[in-house]
Amino acid sequence: MAIKAFLFDVNQELEDIKFALLDLQPKISYYTKINEQINALLKIKNRNDMFTTLDMCQINLSLAIASFAKYGACPTYILRNNEVIEISSQSLPVGIISPLKTSLIKYQLKENDIIFMITDGFISSFKELIEKNSHILIDTHPKEMNHIIMNLLDNEDKNDDMTLLTIKVCKQ
Repeated sequence: MAIKAFLFDVNQELEDIKFALLDLQPKISYYTKINEQINALLKIKNRNDMFTTLDMCQINLSLAIASFAKYGACPTYILRNNEVIEISSQSLPVGIISPLKTSLIKYQLKENDIIFMITDGFISSFKELIEKNSHILIDTHPKEMNHIIMNLLDNEDKNDDMTLLTIKVCKQ
């Protein structure tokens, strides 16, 4: 799973980036190589300070370990029972500098953990929103959680660049 937020002229560069991401998608377990290739592509194509935030999560389903690679991305939040855990990184977005500093954050998941990955279009108080409404969210399907969260936001809190990815860890 990956969330990306592009900060450049979408019409001019989107096809090049889409091609690069589609080409790299099968190799998602090789975070360093993928990120270096995307970084190199953005540096080569850099016309007007083009860069992108990149937020990736890979989950080992056997061990229930989530590996996060975050480049200039918003924090990821994990709701466990009624506690909200924040996972963040201080790395720069992709396409600004070479070589890209890679940091992988590993986190042990538990049954019924809920992972929220967001883009920067969300309000800065997203963590508080989750904490305040955890009692509603805990027993809800992830698709419904997204609807609930979007409805809880005031119209002035809704920006045009909002992506929310919700994952619930369940035992099979």
